[in-house]
Amino acid sequence: MSINKAIDKIKRVYKLLLGSVLMAFLAFVSLYIGINELHSLSNEVSDVEVYSRFNLAMIPIAGALISLFVAAVYFVVKEARLDDVSGNAVSYSIMISFILSVLVTLITPSIYESRFEKSNLKLCSGTPVGYLPLFAKKYAVDPSLCRK
Repeated sequence: MSINKAIDKIKRVYKLLLGSVLMAFLAFVSLYIGINELHSLSNEVSDVEVYSRFNLAMIPIAGALISLFVAAVYFVVKEARLDDVSGNAVSYSIMISFILSVLVTLITPSIYESRFEKSNLKLCSGTPVGYLPLFAKKYAVDPSLCRK
C-alpha cells in the first residue's frame, strides 16, 4: 500500500474515526457513571442524599454507544457497513439498549425512594443541585439539612 493510498483513505474516514473515538469516550464515561451509581446503592445512606432518575440508565446507554462504536470502527477498517455483514444485529442491539434505558429510568425512582423511606429520609422542597437538577430529588433526615 503506497503512502498516497493511505493518505486518501485517512482523508475519507478521519471524521468518522474522530467520531468513533468520541463515541468510545462517551461510552466509557457513561459506563463509569452507571457502575458508580450501582455501587453507591450498596453503601449506607447518609443524612443527605441526591439522586437523578437517569443515574442507572447510563449502563444501557453505554451499551448502545459501544454498539455504535463497533459499527463505526468496522466501517473505518473494512469500508463496508456492519449491517450488510451481520444483518440487523447492530440496529437491534441499539434499540434494545434504548428500551432498557427507558425501563431503568422508569424503575429508578422507586428503587431510590423505597431505600430512602426505609432510612427515614424526607423529600426536600425546591430544586436540588446536580448535573440534571430538574430530574433530581434531594432527601434529608431533617429539613434544615436540605439547604446544604
